[in-house]
Amino acid sequence: MRILAVTLIALSACQLKPSEESPEPAPQPAAAGAPAVTGESAGPEALVPAPAASQPAAAASGGACVEVLSRRSFGPASGNSRAVCLLDADGDGALDAFVGAFNEPDTLYWNDGQGSLGSQSSTTVGEGAGAASGPTFGAAAADLNGDGRADLLVVHSDEQANLLQLNLGGRQGFESADGGSLTEHARDSYGAACADLDLDGDMDAVVANRRAHNELHFNDGRGHFVAAPADPLSSEGGNSRAVACADLDGDGDDDVVVANWGANAHAVYLNQGGAQDGQAGAFVQDRTTELAQVSSKSCGVAMGDLDGDGDLDLAFSNRKGEANEVWLNGGGGLFSLSSGALPPGDGGNSTDVAMVDLDGDGVRDLAILNRQGPPYLYLNDGGARFTACDDVPLAKNPLEATGCAWGDLQGGGSVDLLIVDAVGPDLQLVLGPAER
Repeated sequence: MRILAVTLIALSACQLKPSEESPEPAPQPAAAGAPAVTGESAGPEALVPAPAASQPAAAASGGACVEVLSRRSFGPASGNSRAVCLLDADGDGALDAFVGAFNEPDTLYWNDGQGSLGSQSSTTVGEGAGAASGPTFGAAAADLNGDGRADLLVVHSDEQANLLQLNLGGRQGFESADGGSLTEHARDSYGAACADLDLDGDMDAVVANRRAHNELHFNDGRGHFVAAPADPLSSEGGNSRAVACADLDGDGDDDVVVANWGANAHAVYLNQGGAQDGQAGAFVQDRTTELAQVSSKSCGVAMGDLDGDGDLDLAFSNRKGEANEVWLNGGGGLFSLSSGALPPGDGGNSTDVAMVDLDGDGVRDLAILNRQGPPYLYLNDGGARFTACDDVPLAKNPLEATGCAWGDLQGGGSVDLLIVDAVGPDLQLVLGPAER
């Protein structure tokens, strides 16, 4: 099984730590995740979900709100979920779910191929391999040691070291490994993404940090990482909540976008290995762009083609009463804020954002998660103008949502959405249009 590329489209939510639930929080996280982790694969045995500029039309009729919510009660018994990402952990062709928790054991839920992730088939990640429970806020999945299996990068807050979890194969689970620079220091990390940033055929890693610079680590192909020399990507940050990788300027290499909290503006770093004819894995940020001038309390970021022009646009989820944002790519990785794209009244306490086809019309809609309230479900008209879908149970169901991931969990050919909650033990599974 050969993985050609892995990019993180939406990896995680921004949540307050239990001790920080106050009107004015210390800056908050991104987790992977899940993000949802996505990637291109050489066939049906993909380790992680495959990305696309736009989603294929599903069998359901378009234009209608989400009709079915399948709510499954499975998850860490204590709740406290903070991160989620999808990966084919056992190599059976079905996407399993990693759920990271705050100071509780992280858990991997095996998929039976039909979207059932029952607790009877779960396993504690790192169990018996020295992986203690920690304040997990983010995760990314990719083949990090070149053995063809999906491994995990799990990131922690509270000045605890991040973890490299190597897949033992089948349903044997994972074990902690020395990841070199990736795991050697205590950190306050909130998000992670994996991609082949230097174009040498293996998966590198980007980590979004609070109270420290963000990090770029290059992989030697065997799961041992070396910190990159200082450049704009690895020498900036300090209040970051989420990170994602994809080819934003269409030149064949993956770029990086970082969602920041507070005074730090949004950041897009363009990889210099493509059209720039420079060194792959070296990054430059253009601070003169509109995107680099806007500061928000951002917790999550998602990438996808919202306006049908073939390139990747951005959506940011924001907290503390700030409106969420849609940024359209005008080509070459130059973004403009799409004012009025989202319905009036948007914004409040949003933790994460997903780009999924909710109504089966073949274009990506937005699902924006909230703490202390129901998610916002926004239907896309195909030109990145959105209408609220608020007359379905999911849009009326208050959650303490902290993260989401998306992929074909049911095996029905469309994209499903998996949501984790910080309070209850439930994971919420929203079926894709072809599976309703």
